[in-house]
Amino acid sequence: MDGSPIGASTPRVVEWGLLLELALSRLVRRRIDVGGHRIAYLDRRSFSSRATDALPIVMLHGLGGDKLNWVRYARHLTRRYRTVIPDLPGFGDSSRNPALTHSIDNQADWLAAFLDALGIQRAHVAGNSMGGHVATRFAVRHPERVATLILHAPAGTAGAGPPYDRAGMRHGQHPLEVHSPEDFDTMMRWIFVRPPLLVGPVYRYFAARAVAERPFSEKVFRDIQDRERGNALIEPSLPGLAMPTLVIWGDTDRLLDCGQAGIYERLMPDAKAVVLKRCGHLPMAERPRETARLTRDFLARVAEAARPVAGGAVPEGLIGGA
Repeated sequence: MDGSPIGASTPRVVEWGLLLELALSRLVRRRIDVGGHRIAYLDRRSFSSRATDALPIVMLHGLGGDKLNWVRYARHLTRRYRTVIPDLPGFGDSSRNPALTHSIDNQADWLAAFLDALGIQRAHVAGNSMGGHVATRFAVRHPERVATLILHAPAGTAGAGPPYDRAGMRHGQHPLEVHSPEDFDTMMRWIFVRPPLLVGPVYRYFAARAVAERPFSEKVFRDIQDRERGNALIEPSLPGLAMPTLVIWGDTDRLLDCGQAGIYERLMPDAKAVVLKRCGHLPMAERPRETARLTRDFLARVAEAARPVAGGAVPEGLIGGA
């Protein structure tokens, strides 16, 4: 097992920038050993405030991403919610074990073990792309542990992709493959309509890290392709998922078809889809303030619906501190 993350040596200017971003978002970096994995994650600096909702929001990144994809989105939520943002095994600063199969089902099991280790029995679960597929499979396997689902361009439906929009790509190239710094630039322009601003040294650091991490990302991509080995499509399970669900998608997503957002509304008992104009594959990173506002409004509606009326009772544990 390779217990050390790729790119762990961080230039000072990048480290300062990360510390500033985390401070503005009221987040701190933590690590925990769970089931043979060393998991790096972000957590709110303090989550004891009486004004905080009882249930945390757990955020799961996509293939080739990491916990930092959620930081600017979380910034608009941490005053009220505890936010827990892990690097899934094999990504970011978490450990990598090439002997393991990183199927969607296995990742859902690893998520359960991670939450157990943190003492989190129930949460709002958010996920982007592959992380959205993991979040939904986790909800299928552990519905009692998921108060709400908040899905940002989720993978897992038959029509979401591939095929991808391959304009400007080499033959056979996956959209997230980064073989060189130039590929990183192409990828950023490919997954965002307006990429987040990253100053020169920070941009070069993340480009180099993406190149170094590409082989393991390719391994995970292969692991999640086999539908017969823990990567079942999610449509058959959606009608049985009763938890309130918010689906956010960009209409300019070139990786996964935003038209799939309507599937969740049609098949789930309580799902709402929002498609953002001129937004790419990572809505929470490209439009953090707007997607966080949608999330707050969604959770407020869920809380309001759970309030007792005329002596009725709130469903236990649905949402606290509203």
